[in-house]
Amino acid sequence: MEKERVIKYLITVLIILSFSLISFSLISSNELGRLRLNLFENENISYNPFVVEMRDGALIHGKIYVDKELGKYDNNSVPTILLLNGINSKKEDKLEMTVQFVKLGYAVIVVEQRGHGESHGPSAFLAKEPYDMVEIIDFMQLNYEYINYTHMGLLAFSYGGGIGAVLQAIDNRIYTSVLFHPLTSLSNLTRRIPFEDLIGTTPSIQDLETIEDAFDLAHPNNTDNLLIIQGLTDTLILPETNEAFYHHLNGTEREDIQIELRPNLNHFQNDADPISIKHSIIWIENFFHNQSLDILDRESEFGFYSLINFNYPTSIVPVLLLIISIIILFFSSTFYLLHFKVIPYWKNLPFSDEEDISRRYGIKYQKMLIYRSIIYLIPIFIIGPLFALINSSFIYGYFIAYPICSAIPLFFINSELNNNWKEEWKSKIKLSFIPSAYSLFVIIGIISLFLIIYNINARLSIEPIIPILNNSLPTYLLVGFSSIIMDSLYLRDLKHKHSYIIIGLRILSLLLFLIFIPLPPFPYLGGITTHFLFIILTGIMMFYLRQLINLLSKFFKTYLALIPLIILPLIIFFTHIFFRIV
Repeated sequence: MEKERVIKYLITVLIILSFSLISFSLISSNELGRLRLNLFENENISYNPFVVEMRDGALIHGKIYVDKELGKYDNNSVPTILLLNGINSKKEDKLEMTVQFVKLGYAVIVVEQRGHGESHGPSAFLAKEPYDMVEIIDFMQLNYEYINYTHMGLLAFSYGGGIGAVLQAIDNRIYTSVLFHPLTSLSNLTRRIPFEDLIGTTPSIQDLETIEDAFDLAHPNNTDNLLIIQGLTDTLILPETNEAFYHHLNGTEREDIQIELRPNLNHFQNDADPISIKHSIIWIENFFHNQSLDILDRESEFGFYSLINFNYPTSIVPVLLLIISIIILFFSSTFYLLHFKVIPYWKNLPFSDEEDISRRYGIKYQKMLIYRSIIYLIPIFIIGPLFALINSSFIYGYFIAYPICSAIPLFFINSELNNNWKEEWKSKIKLSFIPSAYSLFVIIGIISLFLIIYNINARLSIEPIIPILNNSLPTYLLVGFSSIIMDSLYLRDLKHKHSYIIIGLRILSLLLFLIFIPLPPFPYLGGITTHFLFIILTGIMMFYLRQLINLLSKFFKTYLALIPLIILPLIIFFTHIFFRIV
């Protein structure tokens, strides 16, 4: 009893420590936010978040930055720039660039495109985004009295540059544009990263090949006052593509359309390069504030402009404290759960969960192994042709539909240790219902607590939140859970050495699916070598993911309840770091 009391005391101390660290994390975030707000106050900059509902109901988020005095104007006289970031970016990004223009007297509107940050998704990959920006400008026109919406500037990067290249052609309210390495040609990108059959038809994309890009919509008659800034060592958006776009616009015959080729700069270096930034400032300033600037020899004007050193406070302390607190809380709660709930419950069961080794390797076991292997692969020959006809999508077909169709019959192929599937699942539920309920309560509760505190911290410190509750979540959950559940149903009650069969089956299933929906190698990512590595590693990764869950299940006395412990953090990570395209 004394030992039990000591254990409870230690667990209580750890839980108190965890919540203390959470409190310190919140305090640190609040302090970081206060420092940032003070900086905005000292620089006399106001920022306001906004949300605009699109024609299809999607909500697009953004922020507008402006000098506080200019924000009081009511005569639509403040020159305004629409800033469009690249892929995977948030509205909080490019803040240093934003401030450069705010201090020069501009209002700057920063928008998160579809599938990015808090904006609803999935991404339409240029199919809808330019028209979203038209609606954003309409919204600004109706709701902000200080912005000049008839003659707007455009500053756009990479994927955002592709949106901007189309936007400036379809909306004459865009008066001048600076595009950093814009995605002007989808076909050139998909030749090197052929992802058409990876995503297929999505809620936002009907057919990637029919999307009109800048080469389709922009031409010399609808394009004016445009500067392209391109790094010459860019391997993502190739220099020759944007040189071709420059010639497509008849740029060699016009002074108001220019291309600046920056030596020794790749895709990401060009974004932050001070010289590239100065080129953009000179260009935009010429059309709004100082027409005497020589836009054909911009370097001669650099001496008149100095970049502002905007010392934006940063700190990893809030996130670090939160992660440490959640780890401590998880292990202390888990230890309490196992020691005082699961193990006592397990010991009191009237039967043992030890396997009957004498029943192994008989004809019944061999038949089970053969039946499961066949059932594992058969749905490929149904789902593959079906998706080849209705939606040539590797993600929806192989990672969602196929696992679901395979998992259903696998559920009914009972282990040789049981007479039928009803007996098997009744036994498993009887064994693991209580441990599963306890485990799910702890896992879901702690992950939910992490998300809540993380997003509170983000709001306090003016950081991007994790938009887990977005309209792409069901797809992410299906992708995350369906494959591992299918593999788990196949592997249940198999001898350890037979569990390696799943690696071969997973690779074979991939190769068979590729017959129906070919997924060509991505030259940009290494070509055929990377392609085969992806196929092989998919099988190995899924196997070891399952083995990790299997290892944990020996302690938790449950299996399925542990799947969220592995899958949900992965979904949270991908939701936060990457844009949502499905």
